[in-house]
Amino acid sequence: MKITAAQLTEYLQQQGYFIITKNKAEITLEETGIVSLTLPIDAGNDRNIIIDLVITFNNVQEFIETTWIRNVDDLQQIKSSSCWSQYILGCGYISCQLLELKNADLCFRLPAKEIRNSSTSMTMVYSEDIHFYDTVEKALTLPEQFYKLP
Repeated sequence: MKITAAQLTEYLQQQGYFIITKNKAEITLEETGIVSLTLPIDAGNDRNIIIDLVITFNNVQEFIETTWIRNVDDLQQIKSSSCWSQYILGCGYISCQLLELKNADLCFRLPAKEIRNSSTSMTMVYSEDIHFYDTVEKALTLPEQFYKLP
């Protein structure tokens, strides 16, 4: 039997609104009902960078449907490779913490699928921490592109 939004909400409340899975995924239930999912991405041998896939869901039901969980045990199986499509669709973003940018995240986001077309291929790059915004005239769609920069 598939878990309901009410059951998962109750479970997350019992866990203090925040859990870290065995795959190091961080799941947070906000007071507003929004669910945040932060998934680590392996940066190879580079220890000067921390890369996460960050996805925000409007509610618990959307989280259940998008991640395909059927029960609370399935939360432990969520990993970045199974949620990568959310980034590709423009529903999530990549957050990179670089040692050189002390306490500043550099974020990468593809435009939402609805506003993309075949002639447009770009990635938005921004940091609210250092008031930076730019675009890369290429769609960064592979995890390796975020830590194997030229």
